[in-house]
Amino acid sequence: MERLDNAKTPEACKKTVQSFGGLISQRNKAAFSYLKDLPPPTTVEQTHLRIEILRQLKFTLNFQKKLALLLVKDLFRTPSNNTTRGWYTAVFRFFEDSSADIAVEALAPMLGSPQFSYRIKKRVKMILEQVNDYW
Repeated sequence: MERLDNAKTPEACKKTVQSFGGLISQRNKAAFSYLKDLPPPTTVEQTHLRIEILRQLKFTLNFQKKLALLLVKDLFRTPSNNTTRGWYTAVFRFFEDSSADIAVEALAPMLGSPQFSYRIKKRVKMILEQVNDYW
């Protein structure tokens, strides 16, 4: 993970993130922990980095539930704005492909929070309906 911190160019970052796939396939929790420790994105580049990390992490079935809870926790820390819109979209797409029990458990707290806008809550409800006819 240190190589990612030392990467000087976007290409070097992307190459390092792609190596997460190997760590994940070996059930290495370091890649998972790295996403947890990232601060909320403040630039488009940081948003794209997170999206690429999620793209690598979502291929493992071992951490799906933990990853889902981590992603929602991260959304609570991340303001919704033009810079972070791609991150929100990537997270919601993750839930569109997840199982109903994982989506319901992770996303339900967002519905009761005043932190999220009507549009975000509407998207969450749509995802929950899609995965399980929840509402």
